[in-house]
Parts: sequence; C-alpha cells; structure tokens
Amino acid sequence: MTQISADSPAAKYSRIKESLLFLVKVAVTSLSIYVISRSISWDGVLELLTNIRLEVFGLAILIYWAAQIVSALRCVYVARTLNAYLDLTDTIRAHFVGLWFNQVLPTGLGGDAVKVAILKKWVGLSIATRAVVIDRVSGLMILMFMLIVQLPLYAVYFNESNWVIWIGLVSSLAFLSVLFFSYLASSVIGQNRYRFGINYLIRILADIWNFRKGQPLWEQFWTSLIVHFNGIVVFGLIGLSMGLDVIPILYILVVPIVLLIALFPFSFAGWGVREAGAILIFETIDIPKEAAFGMSLGFGVLLLIAGLPGLFAGMLKN
Repeated sequence: MTQISADSPAAKYSRIKESLLFLVKVAVTSLSIYVISRSISWDGVLELLTNIRLEVFGLAILIYWAAQIVSALRCVYVARTLNAYLDLTDTIRAHFVGLWFNQVLPTGLGGDAVKVAILKKWVGLSIATRAVVIDRVSGLMILMFMLIVQLPLYAVYFNESNWVIWIGLVSSLAFLSVLFFSYLASSVIGQNRYRFGINYLIRILADIWNFRKGQPLWEQFWTSLIVHFNGIVVFGLIGLSMGLDVIPILYILVVPIVLLIALFPFSFAGWGVREAGAILIFETIDIPKEAAFGMSLGFGVLLLIAGLPGLFAGMLKN
C-alpha cells in the first residue's frame, strides 16, 4: 500500500482542509453562542440552573443510560441481519465509548467512527461500518416517521403554519428518499460497474432495504422507538428538574426537531446550534427563550455526564 508523505501536496491539502473545517466549526459555535447571549436574560437562566432538582436530573441520566443499552441492542440486531455476530456486552462498551467521543469531537457523529474502530475487531471493517451506519439510519428513519405521524398535532399546537408545512415536506421527502434509493440499490447491487466509493454506498443502501419487513423491521422499529422517546423523556425531566411547566405533548413535538438540528455537522458536538434551535422551536409554542436555553444547556451537560462511562471503558484494555 502506497504511503503518503507528510510533506506531499495531498497531505498538505488534507491538513489545510482540516484546519479550515476546524475554523468553520469554531465560528459557527461561537456565532451561535454570541447571538443567543444577546437575546436572553442570563439572570433568568441562572435562576433556572441554581434551582435545579438534582434528584430529577439524576433520574434523567439513569433513563438515558438505560436507553443506550437498547441502542446497543439495535446495533446487535443490525449485525445479525448482515449475517454477523456481535456480543451485546462488547457492543454496549463500544456504544458508550462512541457516546463519549460524540461529546468531545467536533460533531455529534464523530463517535460513530470510534464505534466502527472498536467493532471491526469482531466483525471486520466492512460489517462494522455498515452496521453503525444502518444503526444511525434506523434512528433517523423512526424520527422522520414520527414527525410525519404527528403532523396533525403540529397543526394544532404550532402558532406558525409554515412550520407544519416544512416539517411535513422535509420529513416525508427524507423518509421516502431513503426507501426509494435503498430499493434502487437493491436492484443493482453486485453489478460492480461503479467506482469503489459508489459501490460501497450502494451496498449500504441495499442493506437498508433488507430491513423493510419481518423480524428485522420489527427489531429496528421497537428499539428505535424506545431510543426516540428516551430523548424526549430525558428532555422533559430536565425541564421538570428546573421547575418548568410544559405539557408533555409539547416535548413530544419539539424535542425531536431540536435533536435533529443538533446533528448539524459544522459545530462542536451540536453546542450552540442545539441551543439556538431549542430557542427558535420552543419559542413558536410560547416557551420563554431562557427556559428553552436552560433545558438545552442541561441536556448538553447530561450528555457529557452520560458519556463518562465511555471515557473509562475506552481506557480499559481489551
């Protein structure tokens, strides 16, 4: 295999690109925080944080941990459908390590690469990559599906009808696009007439089509549903710990959109972007900016704490 010199044009280009991406992420996060700081009352946020009920916040952490085990089980199911075997204990460890790196790497997707690096020991690089990608897609598919199902409720509770239209269009387009391209890929898989990168993408899309019915579909559905509602419950518990009076249905409608916004790749683990999204979306249902910011900030802190087992697990030798 040809080695690329550290002084080669390709290596220099790679370093420049990484530096530019780093600067963009710093700029996006910094700008988001700056804009937020100009629009909220810090005294109001401080009052929420200083009066937080730690026992409720601790319960939120425990519930979040429990759902991560279910999420790891979903990955085990994916691997089995790909004719590979992953031990649940090993997958839980990889999942928590990935969870930690999701919080310390520049994007909320960085931990997926770490999970692949760990899981490839048991199933190889190809299966590990495909399993982690499909596991992520399963979560996004259930999110889009729930947004579509909840459209009538958005029409009732959202003050801006344009939000309902955009939620419906984006969710439906994303959901149907994945189905269409996975079906298309399943019909051309094995023809080997494309470049390696395209062939690999076709392979993953074709894999997704294998989860469309029967036991694989059911396994992905129930595990993804638990993980989906876990994020909502945890967010709601954080609000409850701060003494906020928000009816549960509003969390069901708003939190998935906030968490989707947090996946925006050009920020540090969603920080700043998640808080801006929370303020923007919660404000449409008349939730004060300080309350929305406080909940999102609390959720970010919870993610850091919840990822700590992954920090220690990553230090353990195999």
